Formats: sequence, C-alpha cells, structure tokens
Amino acid sequence: MLIHFEMQQIIALPPGDVFAFLSEPMNMSLWNYYVLSAEIKGDTTIGVGTEFDMRRKKDQLTYRITEYSSPHRLTIALQPPGPPHQLQFELLPEGPHTHLTYRWQLALDKYSVLKYFPDGAIKDLLLSIPRRFILRLVKPATEENFHKLKTLLETGEVVLQDGRRAKLN
Repeated sequence: MLIHFEMQQIIALPPGDVFAFLSEPMNMSLWNYYVLSAEIKGDTTIGVGTEFDMRRKKDQLTYRITEYSSPHRLTIALQPPGPPHQLQFELLPEGPHTHLTYRWQLALDKYSVLKYFPDGAIKDLLLSIPRRFILRLVKPATEENFHKLKTLLETGEVVLQDGRRAKLN
C-alpha cells in the first residue's frame, strides 16, 4: 500500500536559489520542525548518492539523494532498514518565481513485519491503521512545514511549530 500526497506553492525566488537551499540537507531543520539536524556522511559533495543522517525528534534515519537535477528536481529516499520512503521536490520557473511541488510517499506494505501476514483482508486492515494516522496527522504537519519553507525563503526567518526560530545567514 503506497501512501502519497502532493502539495504545491509559489516561492518568490528563482528556481536556482530554491534548489540550492533544498539540496543542502542541513537546511531541513530550518523549516521542518520535526528535523533537529542533518549531517552529510563521508564526502561533502552534494549530488546523487550523497547520504546524510537526519536526526528527528524521536529517531535518526539515513537518507540518500537519488535524483539531483539542478535546478529542477531533487529526490531523497530513506535507506534500509526503513521502508521505502521518498521525498521529491520539483521546481519550475514561473516568471521570476518558483513553482515548487513537494511529493511525499511511503510504501507501507514493505514493512518487514507484514511478511508474516498473507495478502487479504487482515493485512489490508493492518495497513489501514497507519495510513489513517499518516493522512490525519503527518500530512497536515508536512503541509505546515512546507508553508514554513516558503516563509523562511521569502522573509529570511521563521518560527517553527515547536517555537524554534530559524534565520537565514
């Protein structure tokens, strides 16, 4: 079962500037309240294959840049042992601004515990529980973070949902 959602907004900056900000993993903590920090592993050159550890409020995960097409598309994917989780940013010019599309997806059926359940009604019921949780709680929080990104890039500062203040240098 694939859970996905998409959101869009116009940011009053050119795509190159928005892409440069988004492609720096450590910037995610400036607009996403759930991310506390992100650190690149190994070589600091950013591009396809770059891995980084993302420390969040309740865990630490490793992500890899799987698509890096400046200034148009950036995709990052959670690395095993986590389930297939992907974040994608698509940037298109709209006059002097950027039309930014953010796609979030998670493949729930890849959780290892599910291998013990045969396909069918019970497995579908089990999958429906986290699906409802994600769409009811995670999606609205993600939308709020996405709007914080716009505010930060356009004004240079933002107050996150947890009270942290972020400011661009």
